[in-house]
Amino acid sequence: MKYDKCIVKKPQDYHAARKKIKNWLQPLQSDQQFFFEVAVNEALNNTVHHGRNEEEIYTSISFESDGTKIIVSIEDRGSGLTKEAETLYRQASEEVFKRTANTLKQSGRGLAIMKECSDNMILEENGRRVTLIKYI
Repeated sequence: MKYDKCIVKKPQDYHAARKKIKNWLQPLQSDQQFFFEVAVNEALNNTVHHGRNEEEIYTSISFESDGTKIIVSIEDRGSGLTKEAETLYRQASEEVFKRTANTLKQSGRGLAIMKECSDNMILEENGRRVTLIKYI
């Protein structure tokens, strides 16, 4: 079992975190790696826009792999999901997610993108923690 973690506490830490994530995803085939990296980066982008409180930036990113799957969890200290977003995630069918992902809106597609580009997505802590899973 491989395990690693990084913490983002200031804006310049995001670049180092993205480099580390790219290395974590190396065991995936190129197309799998590309799409899973899209999902993970979308989760990380959400922490920039939604995941910080007024006093601080704090994002925890953890990685684990047992050779059959890669699990990346991203947790922040933001206010969590809106009720509308949580309801969409909990009740929506795959078709609703695909329709949402294909809209031209500037925001609001993140959960759909993450779900579409990973094999499994788990939201916890009212959306403050997202776990993305990709099978190797």
